[in-house]
Amino acid sequence: MEDAFNIAIDALQVTYPNAAMWFEWWLKESVARLVFRCKRKFMDAEFAEKSRNDTNPIEAMHSMFYQIAETKNSMVFGLTSLMLFSGTLEQDFADVLVGRAINYGVAERWKRSIEKCHTLTTSSAVTHRKRQQYENDGRPPDTSKKLLTNKSESKSKLGRPKGSRNVSRDPHVTYQSYAHTNNTCYVTTILECLNAVFDYIDIKTNEYSPTNIFSKTMVHLSKRRGCPENRVKKELSKGLRILTSWIIHDIKLYAANAFGNPFDVLEHLLKQASEDVYKQVSFDVQRTFICHNGHIQPIQKPGVQRWFILNIRQYMVEQAASSSVQAVLDLLLSAGAFEMTNRLCSDPACDVVLTKDVREIVSMPENIMLIELPVECASESLMCNEQVTANGFHWRLVARISSTSDTGSHFYAHILRQETVKIPGRYYYNDLENDGRACYVEGKFETRSLSYYVFYVKI
Repeated sequence: MEDAFNIAIDALQVTYPNAAMWFEWWLKESVARLVFRCKRKFMDAEFAEKSRNDTNPIEAMHSMFYQIAETKNSMVFGLTSLMLFSGTLEQDFADVLVGRAINYGVAERWKRSIEKCHTLTTSSAVTHRKRQQYENDGRPPDTSKKLLTNKSESKSKLGRPKGSRNVSRDPHVTYQSYAHTNNTCYVTTILECLNAVFDYIDIKTNEYSPTNIFSKTMVHLSKRRGCPENRVKKELSKGLRILTSWIIHDIKLYAANAFGNPFDVLEHLLKQASEDVYKQVSFDVQRTFICHNGHIQPIQKPGVQRWFILNIRQYMVEQAASSSVQAVLDLLLSAGAFEMTNRLCSDPACDVVLTKDVREIVSMPENIMLIELPVECASESLMCNEQVTANGFHWRLVARISSTSDTGSHFYAHILRQETVKIPGRYYYNDLENDGRACYVEGKFETRSLSYYVFYVKI
């Protein structure tokens, strides 16, 4: 072991030749045994008996004791502090032996003990205010500035503040909406779209519950309609905070500051509504497993599923007469769209091996239609019709949520507003732009790329 130690020291001295004086000091017999544990075994027996039986870290503990007892104290106070200090060290040593952390995120135990006893402050160095020193020139201090009543006014800087943004606040072509807060665009766009369809949601008075998140959201949207311009920002922040807290803390759907899916939030929100609201927004979809020869599979029981959101998939678009929302609805309301499965036909005489998973709409929503478009078709190739017809009723497109990339980095919305605005029409809303104020845009809803979520209402 001594040879290995000497070889290591020689290598360090060759690597750091300018530290020769440092090595000379720390390799002395009286000093080295306090730093290197192995040096105790290499010392002369006579020298080892006369030297101290401690180490350099132990010797350095006197600085902590000085922080406790300080100087010029009575013997009783000094001994009390010493016993308290040694007791905490014994507790720390017992914790270390069993692998328990003794100083993680909190003050050291001896500092907490001193604070509990209120003997002195725990700062490592007691700071004193140093009085400014002035040379005495024999004259009294000049107090004329303090006696003057007229203070010089600071000159205001002219021009716009540095980094300021252009914000259009014209009440005729803009209106205040939700401002951006820590990646909450998936919440702000849903709230803005719900505000666009709020008049089409028929909720009875006895269905409101002060603890239900859907009721809270509807109450917020109702208050938003009646808020004056100078108080609407406060109500918007309150509504956004309530829904975001429910998403992050109550149902733990997404973490704080994380990205989210707007329709995932909407689906969880609608599940908190009443049965009467379900009928206004939900589809009844018949799902059947059938082979190409028309044999319905008895293993898979046909049943009706409730969909809050019509999730259009790529195979539905491919089987439709054209690439449009109207064509997909016509297909689902007539023959239905199917997806091939790996299930075998249960009829042994059937020459068809695989079966089809057929989905057919048997009942439409009463007032509001929520549609999620496929990512593969989120481009100009899939037409979002401004008006569609289903079961003899006409539906109008009133809101559309788009994203800045195919991964949904940031969501924004286009809204059709015909109430509570000076100029009815289509508005563009992006919480990162124009201080959260939606701006009027001329023309029709264009079929934009990366449009994932659309809202239709019955007219």
